[in-house]
Amino acid sequence: MIITNSFVLLNFPRTGTTFARDALRRLYEREVARSGTRLKRMLGRPCPSFREVMLPIKDTIAAEQSGRISQHGAYWQIPAEARRLPVVSIVRNPFDWIVSNYEYKFWQHNPIWNAAELAERYPGYPDLTFPQYVAMMDEYQVRNLLKGKPLKADVGPLTLRFLRFYGRDPERMVDQLTDESIDTGRVIDDLGPVEFLHTESLNVELCNFLGRMGFSAADTQFIMALPAINIANSRGGKSWTAYCPPDLEAGIRQKERLLFMRFPEYASPEGPKTPR
Repeated sequence: MIITNSFVLLNFPRTGTTFARDALRRLYEREVARSGTRLKRMLGRPCPSFREVMLPIKDTIAAEQSGRISQHGAYWQIPAEARRLPVVSIVRNPFDWIVSNYEYKFWQHNPIWNAAELAERYPGYPDLTFPQYVAMMDEYQVRNLLKGKPLKADVGPLTLRFLRFYGRDPERMVDQLTDESIDTGRVIDDLGPVEFLHTESLNVELCNFLGRMGFSAADTQFIMALPAINIANSRGGKSWTAYCPPDLEAGIRQKERLLFMRFPEYASPEGPKTPR
């Protein structure tokens, strides 16, 4: 996560947070260079502050066992001294998110479960088709995210990861998760207060957000020209619809229905139409 003196950025993976982190780092380096920081400190005035916090990842069994430390700290891990600050993060079309993770291939080199069992269950593993990948995540990543708790709802791995990442008390949320709490949207009330920017228009929305945080348009205009970062080029520009036959799309919409409820702008196949 990124902690500044005016907001916190939570980095949900594969949504454009590498781009956002790079843009913010450049912005704050410029601000420090020109703000007379030493003089401000001597006068007791606020100075630009930018801190990238690396934290242990605890949302899955596999992550806890690996002891991984990364920039993807969750809402509940925000340090006490920063909890008064506004929290911002980035959301992406769930279908695009799933396809991006498939093509990024992190799961091939970091098995979500015992690799021998995965290879027995899915012949050809780790070279899986997209439908096989979705089936594997529905079966094994869900177990991984439940961390030994029983499954009490028809829910997908992206929704579980979202709840674990943005929940005020993720262990309790997963414990109490039911189809009723999903279908009524009641579980959304247990999420932390986060403002979401959209991957599809991230340059524009990040500049607008920073404007509300006190930066001028002149300060942030360079962000509009920055290229996307860390893209899975193996997609070849294909839309997520090229990966999802109708039956698979319907299954994903059912299991990840809470996300389409929370972000209705993604409910239609086209998704948000604001250009980036």
